[in-house]
Amino acid sequence: RKERKAQVLNERESRRTQVVEVDIAIMSGPTQRRPITVATTDSSAASSSTKSNGSSNDDASAVRQRRRVRRRHRKEQSLTGQQVLQFALVGGVLVILTILTIYKMMTNSSTSLHHHDLLEENNSQHSESLLRAENNAEHGESPLGAENNPQHGASKQKGGGNKRGRKPAVARDPESYFPILNKGGVKTDYVVPDSLPNYGDKTQWYLQLREKYDALLPPDHERSSKFVQSLHKRNYKPLRPDDMSYDIYNCPDQPPPKYPHQWNILELLDHWNPDDPTPPPNSLIHQGICVFDYLKDFDKAKTYRDAELPFIVRNDPDVVKTTERWNYPGYIGQLMSDVQHRTEYSPNNHFMYWVAPGVNNKHKKKGKIRGPTGKLVPSDWQPPTKMMRMDYKTWLKHANTTDDNLGPDKEHWYYRLIGCGDLGQDCDRGSSEYLYDELRFFQPVEDRLYVVDPEEQKGIHCRFGMKGVIAENHFDASRNAIVLLGGERRYILSHPNQCQKLALFPKAHPSGRHSAVDWSDPDLNSYPDFAYATANEVVLQAGDALYLPTFWFHFIVSLELNFQCNQRSGVSSETRGWIKDCGF
Repeated sequence: RKERKAQVLNERESRRTQVVEVDIAIMSGPTQRRPITVATTDSSAASSSTKSNGSSNDDASAVRQRRRVRRRHRKEQSLTGQQVLQFALVGGVLVILTILTIYKMMTNSSTSLHHHDLLEENNSQHSESLLRAENNAEHGESPLGAENNPQHGASKQKGGGNKRGRKPAVARDPESYFPILNKGGVKTDYVVPDSLPNYGDKTQWYLQLREKYDALLPPDHERSSKFVQSLHKRNYKPLRPDDMSYDIYNCPDQPPPKYPHQWNILELLDHWNPDDPTPPPNSLIHQGICVFDYLKDFDKAKTYRDAELPFIVRNDPDVVKTTERWNYPGYIGQLMSDVQHRTEYSPNNHFMYWVAPGVNNKHKKKGKIRGPTGKLVPSDWQPPTKMMRMDYKTWLKHANTTDDNLGPDKEHWYYRLIGCGDLGQDCDRGSSEYLYDELRFFQPVEDRLYVVDPEEQKGIHCRFGMKGVIAENHFDASRNAIVLLGGERRYILSHPNQCQKLALFPKAHPSGRHSAVDWSDPDLNSYPDFAYATANEVVLQAGDALYLPTFWFHFIVSLELNFQCNQRSGVSSETRGWIKDCGF
């Protein structure tokens, strides 16, 4: 033990004079070491201890060296692991990108094949629908498509400006209207053919809808024309062609004298009473206005339009194409969806226009307004119809009914859409701006046959009528272009020079500029001049367009479920004198 104790004391003494190596890290080069000697207070003892313990210092230095090597090795190993991790991440990203690329290629291929099969399937279905429409025409059934039967579940663009400075209307939030097209759908970059940058509907639901049906119905005028012809149930002809100096199907280049020919209004109404939507035998009617083929008689039609005279246009490629799309099974229902639109209700088949009455200043104290004969209308006047809102499917359940539920004394509903355009987005709640994309022929641009003054267009209006609906006789203070996109409508037309014979409600009346006479049962004792009025008539069928000049009177009867749209563009003054003499 004594020897061991002496040895330990000697080792402690020797460590007091040991050389300590300090690592000095040099940033620009490898690690360098420099020996630092720590001297004790007893220099002789330090010298003696250093000499006697040289071997022990060598062993300690070797141990430290090995430790440094191990530490350096671990650092090198750790750095290599980080590099490996980086390479692994980069490799993983490349693998994922490769997989996604392959998946996209496979998906596109599958979608293309599916789309091709879908086109073939729907083209086949469309051909079948043509045959069904032909059969329906033979049996007198409605050709408007399966969704119409509730039992089956069914600005002037030149320069892009806006003259009035109003904010063009835009479609309301479509997310709630068309959830199926939005949820889980892929955003499309599809552009509706011939759409205008400042008009129409730019929302995803509409672009997806049009992309789908434009693929199902690619441009083909021959196919579209054939389909539209299959919707026509009858071939209406003039009852008394010898009374006219011209052939309505081959009118002269210049309007003939006294065009259009008109007949006594009582004779016309006796031949076909407005309360009866069933056409007369052999479909013979008092038609006196010309019928032009758009592709053959465009210049003639433009001449009659410039002369501010009424006429019919058929075979317009744009109108025919829209008519085919609107009658394609399922389309109109998806287009309308569950948006609430203006709807007018009447307890009978007569729909008299009205606005909330304003009291004349002259009779303000009495709270009364004047009627057509100059007499005061009682202050308890009641609106002849009721205004409400409903979606298309609800209206269709009311409108698409059987004949045993129809009649002059049965309830009727009238449905209305408005594309506001330059009128501003506040012109109608839930405005249907897609009408500017659907009805290209009504776009406010130059060189449109039906739009005379693009800057004065008053929006696009559509009215869906159920069988038997009557819109009372009236005039509009602007040019009017009307297209029928489904069904049939009868129009009884009168020249503005007949104004004083038609017994109109005055301007102050809620139904001003509309005839007070019940054309289904005229009261000649109250309105004797009505017996001397003249008129002619025409039945618009799917794909037909009617140009009606300013101030021309029109009385409308829905012969079956139908879709009608119109637009107005500016005012002509040729016939203003007769209307002024009539009190307007």
